[in-house]
Amino acid sequence: CGLCIEACPTRALTMTNFYELADHTRADLIFEKHQLLAPLGEGMVQPPHPMVDGMEERDYYQGKVAKGTLEQRKYVEHLASRADAAGDHADDQATPRAGGPTVEGGDAK
Repeated sequence: CGLCIEACPTRALTMTNFYELADHTRADLIFEKHQLLAPLGEGMVQPPHPMVDGMEERDYYQGKVAKGTLEQRKYVEHLASRADAAGDHADDQATPRAGGPTVEGGDAK
């Protein structure tokens, strides 16, 4: 049903079409991050970023979101510049939810 995917605050769970999982050991069913990551497609924005206004997570899975918005790109650029200035990693930041912060004039609100 996908509820656990939507509820996971760290995005440690993922929804895929790879449903035919069967093996002899539990260890063979545990995927590492490098096995789950896929390259960003054209028009996609590097996570973390706010969701498109008016959309829910299921809309992403259903393909209703075709590409990143200008607001998302500005947010990602802002996080990257903050991380560069602070020497931190932008991927350590929490991903904002719908209605989360927006970037206007370079400042997160």
